[in-house]
Amino acid sequence: QDRVIHFTKKNISDLKAKANSEVGSSDTNISSLQAVSAHMWRSIIKHSGLTGEGETHSKVVVDLRQRVNPPLENDCFGNMVYITPATTTVEELLGRGLGWAALQISKLVSSQTNENCKIFADDWVRNVRNLKKGFGSRMAGDTVLVSSSPRFDVYRNDFGWGKPVAVRAGPGNSISGKLVLFPGIDEGSFDIQTTLWCDVLVNLLADVEFLEHVTTMV
Repeated sequence: QDRVIHFTKKNISDLKAKANSEVGSSDTNISSLQAVSAHMWRSIIKHSGLTGEGETHSKVVVDLRQRVNPPLENDCFGNMVYITPATTTVEELLGRGLGWAALQISKLVSSQTNENCKIFADDWVRNVRNLKKGFGSRMAGDTVLVSSSPRFDVYRNDFGWGKPVAVRAGPGNSISGKLVLFPGIDEGSFDIQTTLWCDVLVNLLADVEFLEHVTTMV
């Protein structure tokens, strides 16, 4: 089932402050997106039914435009992205707190360099693979995939129908475990279109700790 979860500017600020306070390092700054993604990852896996020893993954679609050398223009046509996972055990993810989970996401994003891009491209040319829908082991309920970004300005587009009031991903994005992030209609807010197995979603919506940082769901 799909559910859109709305985080206000204050929800996001609180999560970001909590994550950075738990990391406690002046060398690392957890972003708003990383803090919210970590909160979703921990909350979903909490209700996944996996054992503590089981592995869990947070896959993030990383924009590579400014990471390759020479860098590409931000508005270059098409996608220049790479999907890479942060991997840990369920026990460690749930036991070490929001800041630790957000730090794992931060590390995997910062690790995407021009050299990594070249290695991936060279390997793909030598061993061409067709990517399959489903993104791997999601059938086991162990993976969350974070895609899109709240930085995309979707509300200034006008196709002659009036100002947009909401934006949603199409049916091709309805893969269980996938989170599609958009800016909310209110400045500084996030909307996350979330697709989950029904039992996981029911338990998530009854989780007081999760709901503490969420404003509305539709």
